[in-house]
Amino acid sequence: MHQHLFIISHRRSGTHLTIDSVRNNFSIYRKLPLLTIDTMSEASTNRLHEPVSYEEMKTELAKGPRVIKTHFLPNLEQYLPADKMALYQEAYNSAHKIYVYRDGKDVMVSLFYYLKRLHPSF
Repeated sequence: MHQHLFIISHRRSGTHLTIDSVRNNFSIYRKLPLLTIDTMSEASTNRLHEPVSYEEMKTELAKGPRVIKTHFLPNLEQYLPADKMALYQEAYNSAHKIYVYRDGKDVMVSLFYYLKRLHPSF
């Protein structure tokens, strides 16, 4: 049986490069769309994605091995209500995990230019 794969990182750390590399090289993870556990959070401020309900996430996780992205670790408890942590814990405990690390200075420079593109007056 294939397992879910968590890609865990700070923002601007090469998360999507890692996701693309995995999905392009492992066909089992290419078949279904990427899940972002961050959008399941009621505290999500992610404006690029619509929030995903607990039931939608549960359904998607049951479809097969998924690539699951998050920037919230290790403090996911502060973003997800206690009643939703069980789904996350079950998926996380049985999953493979890749933690993407990038030098903090490079992260901040990348974040600066990213924000500058979004808000030119920044």
